[in-house]
Amino acid sequence: VIFFRSSGSKSIFTICLLRAMVVFEEFVYLAGSKEEYSSYIQKALDEDTEELRKKRSDFAQSHTWEASVQNILKAIEQTP
Repeated sequence: VIFFRSSGSKSIFTICLLRAMVVFEEFVYLAGSKEEYSSYIQKALDEDTEELRKKRSDFAQSHTWEASVQNILKAIEQTP
């Protein structure tokens, strides 16, 4: 399951989700190995700030299924 926490916590994903998550790399760390995964946990904790939490939370709240469906409907309506 892929999700962004509305708390604004930065998420960490493994290589199996790497390609799909590249579009979100501003908001997630993309770990390619178990060693990277472990180091990213500490990095996420060390770099966490209220400002970053707010930015990530705002993004997560705007990236919903409802918003995605609305974007698809707009694209369909604009198609000749």
